[in-house]
Amino acid sequence: VDYIGGTRETAIPREDSKMTTQEKLAYLAGIVDGEGYIGINSVRNNKHLSTFNYKVRLVVSGTSLLLMDWLVENFGGNYYNKPVYSENHNKSYNWTLYCSQAGRVIEAIRPYLVIKVKQADLVVAYRKLQEQSKRTYVGQFKFSQDIREEISQKVKFLNKRGTKPVETNTSDINELLIKIESEL
Repeated sequence: VDYIGGTRETAIPREDSKMTTQEKLAYLAGIVDGEGYIGINSVRNNKHLSTFNYKVRLVVSGTSLLLMDWLVENFGGNYYNKPVYSENHNKSYNWTLYCSQAGRVIEAIRPYLVIKVKQADLVVAYRKLQEQSKRTYVGQFKFSQDIREEISQKVKFLNKRGTKPVETNTSDINELLIKIESEL
């Protein structure tokens, strides 16, 4: 399989005879809106225990192995079996992209998203901030831990699950996006 940019790590597929690149991106956006997760995960830094590393993550869950193979073939990444907790549940899988690869794909599908637009906007802004900042050491960037944590928590809030719909305050998100822009 050929990828735009020449390698699987660049994560954006080339056109083939069945679907154009735009069709693949739009299809993936629909899948992500329905069965996906866009997030920024925080992991405690082993060397500096008072700090965290933040990783952009894109996940699609599903029961179709055909879909998982299509995702890997077209966008890279990997999938794994999710544990089956009940005999009433089907075997299911998680396809996952991390860091730069996830960021590039999220940015590419952003125009086609309907439901997870705010999560994508925050992740895209976070990645821009990350790309323009100098690293102080592996995994850490000059922009403050506070703003990284604020972005991570806002995306986490937007991803909140439950019986009540998450009501988001768009002005809060817009203010955070403006704050991020001012850091650039």
